[in-house]
Amino acid sequence: MSAPSPRPKLTYIETLRGAACFGLVMYHVVGPHPQAGMELPSGHYLFLSMLLFVDFRMPLFSFISGYIFRAHVGSIAQFSNAVARKFRRLMVPMISVGTVYWLVHLSMGRSVPPYVELFYLPYTYLWFLPATFLIMTLFYGFNLISGNRALLIAGAVIVLAGGFWVARVIWTPNLFASLNALYIAPYFMCGYLWANQAHMRALVDRAYLVKRVRRGLCVLLVGLLLVKLASILNVFEPSFHQQRLLRLFIGLSGCSLLLLVRPEISFLARIGQHSYAIFLFHVFFTGGFLEVVHRFWPTAPDLPVFAAGVAVGLIGPILTSALILRLPIAPLLFLGIRMKKKTPPVSQGRVS
Repeated sequence: MSAPSPRPKLTYIETLRGAACFGLVMYHVVGPHPQAGMELPSGHYLFLSMLLFVDFRMPLFSFISGYIFRAHVGSIAQFSNAVARKFRRLMVPMISVGTVYWLVHLSMGRSVPPYVELFYLPYTYLWFLPATFLIMTLFYGFNLISGNRALLIAGAVIVLAGGFWVARVIWTPNLFASLNALYIAPYFMCGYLWANQAHMRALVDRAYLVKRVRRGLCVLLVGLLLVKLASILNVFEPSFHQQRLLRLFIGLSGCSLLLLVRPEISFLARIGQHSYAIFLFHVFFTGGFLEVVHRFWPTAPDLPVFAAGVAVGLIGPILTSALILRLPIAPLLFLGIRMKKKTPPVSQGRVS
């Protein structure tokens, strides 16, 4: 069986990628806690906004990955080839970018783990890559063993992985970010089901049905976000497991709603086309920018710093990827891209 042809890029998917990029960069500009990023107090409106919408950040990336993923493998050879491609695309950049990040932190005198751990344990924000690689590899494997019952597998993973994550099932060591994979697997599989389950895919294409479902999801999501906002403001204190269940439902309903809205915003779509580079390199630019601000202008107003930090975190990686694509070997090492060799012009020769 010949390899399937790549799917054409969809404007609304690229738009969602762009939105996910904005969420990711904004998260690291604001910082996950008051001692990170812009070092804002916990009651600041930017910090509260980040907490409220954090459950769309990595779930949306994983949801999109599942939406465009093709799980069919018909033989061991196809399985091996598929895994090798994903290893090149995900794990090679993870090791290369992780090494640079590790060296930068080491040179700054910051605490770093033993270098060898980068190859088998999650490291900083790069945990998403081995976790996604693990999900894809297992999905390929189970699909091959089961005779391509991918839809059944995807549904089971949503229930099992989501349940394990809510229950906080843990193990050590966290090899290849396997615990993190529990977190993002439900969103990956939900995206896969939306793209491949006949009834769900038909729903996306039927306006008279999608409006009703969209309204229902919108009401559900607003209600969930209000509950989360109440918990953030300490109006009430849900238990640990209730918090995780709330986060899971926010992520699943929010990603599904965004898919059904099918936004097509050219600016976001252009950003989305660089989503992988933005994910890989944004922390170098946001971190460097904030270091400069904290050192030379600690009293700078928050909103301009936030806007400038987001702009730097988006533009810097795009320019970096453009440079990488011009260098030999670098596209493979830092973007997982195997560049095609240019065919030399055929010599016309000379007729004797």
